[in-house]
This record gives sequence, structure tokens and C-alpha cells, in this order.
Amino acid sequence: MLEYFSASMGVAAGCIAIVGEIWYNGSILSGRTRPDRLAWWILALTGWLGVGSHLALGGGWSVLVPLVIAIGMTVTAILSFLHGAPLMRGGLDRAALVTVALGLLAWGMFGAPLLAMLALIVVDTAAMALNIHKAWQLPGSEARTPWAIAVLADLVNLLAVDPSGHGWILPCYLLVTNLLMLASIIAATSRPLPPQPVEP
Repeated sequence: MLEYFSASMGVAAGCIAIVGEIWYNGSILSGRTRPDRLAWWILALTGWLGVGSHLALGGGWSVLVPLVIAIGMTVTAILSFLHGAPLMRGGLDRAALVTVALGLLAWGMFGAPLLAMLALIVVDTAAMALNIHKAWQLPGSEARTPWAIAVLADLVNLLAVDPSGHGWILPCYLLVTNLLMLASIIAATSRPLPPQPVEP
């Protein structure tokens, strides 16, 4: 009975995540979202590595959401070449790349699935920091609805997790980062813009 419930919640969360990924990439094509190129290529890489690590930790049916996200991130990374946000951050980009390099090195060195997953989360966090920074610096460059759908998928996905193992780590991490991203989008679009200079 518990296995059936877990499978049902995993499939439901995966379906919700598919809607969110289609919505997000549709908003890129329509011009409502301008993705961060560097962030999404990092996320696409960590997405696939995360799926493998999640399965190694006994993620079970809750792997469907990370799998859908990994596919969606890859599509977003490809679309970012043509529709990406024009950002040149210098130091922040370099810090993110150093973090990514060190995290991937640690991921490759760790034999234990749990340590490998934690290393991937460090890498993923660097990419999400770039996304959050972009959303704040360029209000209106992110559609909020896909992120709200992602949060809903993450909440449902928690019901598919077996609490006896470590399979809860990635779903909980995704929920926290998607909530932070959604909050940054709402805060950025709600704050007053600086006054524009008036032509004499």
C-alpha cells in the first residue's frame, strides 16, 4: 500500500514538473523569460549527475521529478544560446566556476553516494545563486508561474520519498532553492524602480 502511494505521488509530481518545464521553456520562446546561460549549463550538468546520485541513495519513485527537471534544464540550456540574458558579472561568474570545478572534483572523488550528492548540491547552489542574482538585477526577466509550479511539484514529491533513507535530500533541496528563486522574482518585480533621468 505504501509503495503504491509513493509511486502515485512520484508520478503526480513528475506530471506537475513536466507542466512547469514546458511552461518555462515556452516563456523563453515567447520572450517573457531570459535565462542565464552559465547558470543553466551548470544546472543541466548537475541535473543529470543528481539523477544518478539520487537513485544511488534509494530515491525510488521520487526520482521522476529530478529526471523531468534534468531534461527541462537541458532544453533551457540550449535555448539560452539564443534567448539568454545579457549579463557580464565578472567576479561572480568566476567564483561560481571555481565552486563548480571544486564541487565536481569532490563528486568524482567521493565513493559514498551521500557525499557525492552533497558535493553536487554545492555545485547546484552556485548555479542557483547566479539565477537568483539575475532575477534580482533584471526584474521581469523571469516568469514566476513556472517556478510556482516547480514548488508545487516539489511539495508533492516529498510525499513520494522514503523517509528511512537519504532519498529525501535532493527533493528537500529542490524545494528550498525553488522557493528562494520564486521569492527573489516576486521581490524584484515588487520593488520600486529607481527614478529615470529627465531629459532637459
